Amino acid sequence: MSNSASNIPSGDVISTSVDPTVGSAFAQAFDSIALKSVTSKLKKAQEELELQKQASQQSSNYIQQLLCEKQELQNQVVELEQCNLALTEQLTTKNTVLTKLRSQLNSINLNRARLINELHQSKENLRQQLHNKHLELSQLSRQHKRDYNQLKRQNNELSRSLNHLTEEIQYLSTGKAAIRGIIKAILRKIGIYNFVYRRYQVFVPAYNLLLRDRWQPATIAKNGLNSKILEPDVLNPNQASKQNKQALKVPVKVASAEAVEEFSEQMILNPTMDSSWIEAVVVARGLGLEPTLDLKNQQLTHLSDLVDNPQTVLCINPPCHLLPLLQIWRKRGTAVTVVACTKPIQEQLRSWEIEAFTRNLGRWMIDFSKADLVEYDVVCVGEPLLEDVTTLFQGRLSAKTSVILTHGGESDRQSDRQSEQALSQLLQDQPVHVRATNFSLYSSPPTLWVAPLLQSLVVEVDLQWPWNYPVVKATATLPSGNPWPKISIVTVTLNQGRYLEETLRSVLMQGYPNLEYIILDGGSKDETISILERYSSQLAYWVSEPDNGQSNALNKGFGKATGDILAWLNSDDCYPPLALHRVAIAFDAYQSDMVVGGCQLRKGNCPVPFTTHRSAIPVGKVVPLPLNRLLDLEGCWQTGEFFYQPEVFWTRELWQRVGASLNEDMFYSMDYELWLRMAQAQATMVHVPDVLALYRVHEQQKTYGDDLPFLKELRQINKQFRERIVSSK
Repeated sequence: MSNSASNIPSGDVISTSVDPTVGSAFAQAFDSIALKSVTSKLKKAQEELELQKQASQQSSNYIQQLLCEKQELQNQVVELEQCNLALTEQLTTKNTVLTKLRSQLNSINLNRARLINELHQSKENLRQQLHNKHLELSQLSRQHKRDYNQLKRQNNELSRSLNHLTEEIQYLSTGKAAIRGIIKAILRKIGIYNFVYRRYQVFVPAYNLLLRDRWQPATIAKNGLNSKILEPDVLNPNQASKQNKQALKVPVKVASAEAVEEFSEQMILNPTMDSSWIEAVVVARGLGLEPTLDLKNQQLTHLSDLVDNPQTVLCINPPCHLLPLLQIWRKRGTAVTVVACTKPIQEQLRSWEIEAFTRNLGRWMIDFSKADLVEYDVVCVGEPLLEDVTTLFQGRLSAKTSVILTHGGESDRQSDRQSEQALSQLLQDQPVHVRATNFSLYSSPPTLWVAPLLQSLVVEVDLQWPWNYPVVKATATLPSGNPWPKISIVTVTLNQGRYLEETLRSVLMQGYPNLEYIILDGGSKDETISILERYSSQLAYWVSEPDNGQSNALNKGFGKATGDILAWLNSDDCYPPLALHRVAIAFDAYQSDMVVGGCQLRKGNCPVPFTTHRSAIPVGKVVPLPLNRLLDLEGCWQTGEFFYQPEVFWTRELWQRVGASLNEDMFYSMDYELWLRMAQAQATMVHVPDVLALYRVHEQQKTYGDDLPFLKELRQINKQFRERIVSSK
């Protein structure tokens, strides 16, 4: 094939080589196929267009529907906004009303507390009036009884005197009376009358046998008083066993025959002399006094009142020559309590049904909860006059309490003589009613011993301290005359509103005249703020803000404190009445660095404690805080030998000495770590018999639980401190 032939288009070759009709048929066929294809495509496109049109119509409808819904929603939003505004206004109104109601409720609560206090005051006034009336009636009853007995005795004495005079007249008409007079005169002349009189059991029968007489001495047969004066129960050497005589060593005081006859004659001539006078004579002669039996004798008058008037008596370590007075009191119904006595005297007193204890005064005050001694009408202090005993009396007695100082003779110990001299000097300004060689009766105690309260304080459980209790009022100064020291109490709290108000009132209602109370709240979400605002006028400082834990908050509080005495009180614990007064008196009396007392434990809101914790530290003595025993964690600290934190008070000087801060790394045992530092700084402490704190046990406190969550931290502190001591040596 040539090149020209090769350049001819293939179509032309086909067209030239194929029949034209055939080509036309093929063209028509192809056109028909193409048309069908186009038609099919057009139909599909039309269908798709219809579908799209339908979809567009649906979308349009949906959009229209959405627009309608949007409009409806907008309308609803507008309505909701209007409702919200209305609700907001209603809520604001309700909040305002609620605030007013809360304020009114607080006012009602305060008014209720005031009304309850006024009711309590009225109750106390009525009770006091009833008590005074009862005392008056009792005094009238006793006076009437005494008058009746006196009239009865007068009648008996007149009958006896009449009989005696009749017999004497009969005897005087005979020669035997003259013979008796001559014999008495002869016996007195030769000086053996007393000898014969004491042995009347022998000589009188011999005289009657010799002269065929039936004579009996009138002072013995008629009055029966010789045995009372010659041989009182406890002074009878014939009745006492040898063992008792050696144990009691009671000096026997025997009256002379002339004194016995004089006493008998005085009883006949003075029928108004009642039994208290007779017993006063017995006591006076037992004390070595020889009082005249004149009714105007002042010493006998005071001894008679001493025998007759007391209702309650407290006696510390009585000497033997005071026992007859105790027995007389017991027979007259006086409540007598004897402490710090010897074992033989205790046995003798208990045989007379007198309460007698060998334990010392401080331990007795703790065991019987006798921190307040104003109830006693008479207090007897015997030898040895220990300084800790007399110091324990400071601020505890009534101004109407009579004081008896007595001792067994010259003491060989210099400490006893010095203590006795100090006590005598303390009482030198008090009037002395009776003074003997070994006995002094004072009408009132020294000022240092008088309780600093201006009114009596009676604690009743049903008042649920501190809610309905009156605020006590104290004197302007301490019993020593020194001003009341400033006491700073710090309380930190967090969401303890259920207990906080009771804690606040227990501090503020102490009535302590120089109090600084500081409260720090860690940002509580409960009613704490409203409580603090209510009492803000009585607080020295308070704030509610976040802190870094209890120790950090306490350090902030003590940084604000300016008191001479410091302590902290947890927001779920309380102080009992007069706790701060007792603390101030103790610091003034003992001059120690720390004061601790007792701590009562109670569960939840129960007002009655289920136990009272006491440390093993001696009572009423200044002792060093023992570091070695504090470090004995299992043997001493965990066994309760020491104290609970709320009952501990310390001086500012000691606080500065140990660094003036708590360890802020401690979560549980910051108090234990502080006591260790104080012990290392050689702090001194005194244990007083007063309950100084009320500790609440409840499930919300952080130390609550059977697994003792604080024990691990406690052991860690103990180990670190021991290592620190070893490394410092």
